[in-house]
Amino acid sequence: QDVLDNGFDEDEIVKGKNSITTRLIIGAESTGAIMRANAQMLLNENKGFDLFEKVDKMMALKKEQIEEAFKESMQIDKASIAYVGREIDSNLLNVFTR
Repeated sequence: QDVLDNGFDEDEIVKGKNSITTRLIIGAESTGAIMRANAQMLLNENKGFDLFEKVDKMMALKKEQIEEAFKESMQIDKASIAYVGREIDSNLLNVFTR
């Protein structure tokens, strides 16, 4: 709730971007991951996957854009939950929002 009310501080933005960049670069060492990324890009955008372009776009995101996306994704009234397991006697959305 604190982030929804006050946003991220600059240090959190930098750490997040660095974490995602590291994950992208390390993930690029997997030929399977690159093949899947290429297939998705070709199907969705009709162009191949470019790791450097992906990193550049992510690093260019502004604090305001990140906070807007976070607020949009954290709206409980738009949440959907899936559960696989034995039948339970509770509302999963209520459990999630506690």
